[in-house]
Amino acid sequence: MEPPERSEIHLRSVEPIRGIRTDWVLDAVAHALAQHGRATGRVDILLTDDRELAQLNSTYRGQPEPTDVLSFPSGEFNGGSLGDVAISLSAARRQALARKASLSNELTHLAVHGALHLLGFDDRTTADRSRMQKAMAAACRAAGVTPDAAWESATHA
Repeated sequence: MEPPERSEIHLRSVEPIRGIRTDWVLDAVAHALAQHGRATGRVDILLTDDRELAQLNSTYRGQPEPTDVLSFPSGEFNGGSLGDVAISLSAARRQALARKASLSNELTHLAVHGALHLLGFDDRTTADRSRMQKAMAAACRAAGVTPDAAWESATHA
């Protein structure tokens, strides 16, 4: 299925990302946004390392340890930026290995998870995590990426 038209979804990495299916990441995020009424707007995704995620986590959440993905919603959406998503490549590699999944698949799940947080999804309760998991699976399927029904953020694993 063709991804919906998207105005701007940017992916930037602090290190070379050869062999990664960035089209999966971009298409799945675009589908997640469109499926929830936000087909336009901008999302910036940063692929970085554990050190930077720990710093961001400490600064913005008061938790001085690394995590796999953080989302920074912009607030009011008026067709502009929905916000930013930061992903630890180090965590993604560890999680892909543990799940026996490709790094491309893990990064896609992390990016969609982060994008759904920008849209107001939460995963603090079992019910919220289940709702988010269904939305993630739908976005991945729409982008042609095999969803992982057991996937969850390392924060909750």
